[in-house]
Amino acid sequence: MFSAFSAYIFRNYDRKSDPTRLSNGISAPSLSEANKSRGQDVANGKLNPRESFSKVALRARAFLDEAYIRLNKAADRHTTEKEWREAIKIGKLDRRTLYAIKSNQGGLFSEAEIKAASLPVEDLLKAATAAADPKGKDPAAAFKASIGVLDGASTEEKVSLSWVTARARAQWGYENAMRETHPHRMPANVKTNNPVVDLFVKAWGEYSASKDSLDGVEDTPSWAKAMSLWRVQESRRADPQTIGYL
Repeated sequence: MFSAFSAYIFRNYDRKSDPTRLSNGISAPSLSEANKSRGQDVANGKLNPRESFSKVALRARAFLDEAYIRLNKAADRHTTEKEWREAIKIGKLDRRTLYAIKSNQGGLFSEAEIKAASLPVEDLLKAATAAADPKGKDPAAAFKASIGVLDGASTEEKVSLSWVTARARAQWGYENAMRETHPHRMPANVKTNNPVVDLFVKAWGEYSASKDSLDGVEDTPSWAKAMSLWRVQESRRADPQTIGYL
């Protein structure tokens, strides 16, 4: 049960970036000392939480470029996960910076970089779920641990489609696992107060109750409603004149 969940989370949350335009031909340009300093600030967690997302992306770009200069080569599709983790040290970046890369904020990042930005979150999910359920016999504990990791995302990430769908899947998985494996225990309140997440959670319940009469969770009524609401919210976020109404 949990292995299937892990595959779903990694496929639909970490590995799947939100639709963005990709930068072309990223190389390792020369960096000024100021740019190097900004890259070090990213790695050392010195970012201002009130800093604009655009500036976060610029700092992320500086961090990566500094790493490429140190290695004397830029990352590409042949760069291994081990190199991303141990040589480039992408795991040093905080969640907001990682999402700036993953969402290709400003069109500053290559496809390889966007894909690699998921690795630290993958590692967090794997470590958290393994610690919570070391014997693989308590899926509720594993689901709950994954919720903790997902909830550590930045504000920008929490409005993305990949996050709300993954968060809903984890929530439904936890609540369902509690019903099945711990029927006499009260589940923790893991709700988000996000109406889009609530609808996606409801969709998973509908799909489970359909007894395979539906081809997928995407065919449920609540999934369609959730997608519709998310698109409305996304269009409002894209329109500065409506930002005050969100």
